[in-house]
Amino acid sequence: MNRIKAIFRSRAIACAGRDVYCTRNREQWLGKLTAPGVRARTEFLYKELDHLRLLRRDAKNAMLRESWAAPGFQNP
Repeated sequence: MNRIKAIFRSRAIACAGRDVYCTRNREQWLGKLTAPGVRARTEFLYKELDHLRLLRRDAKNAMLRESWAAPGFQNP
């Protein structure tokens, strides 16, 4: 996430907040990048972010399932 913002900041494109990460605004943000190489790099970073979000969700669910199996845990 830091790398994505760094790309925009290095080109003097204001990107405060979390809007730069949202999938619904992605094309708008990519449109602000004029250099094809920079745009391609940012697209790869967005793909990586999407996969890591899924992986994080799966890891969190696995940890929760494991914690529920612990003795003395009461499921809410």
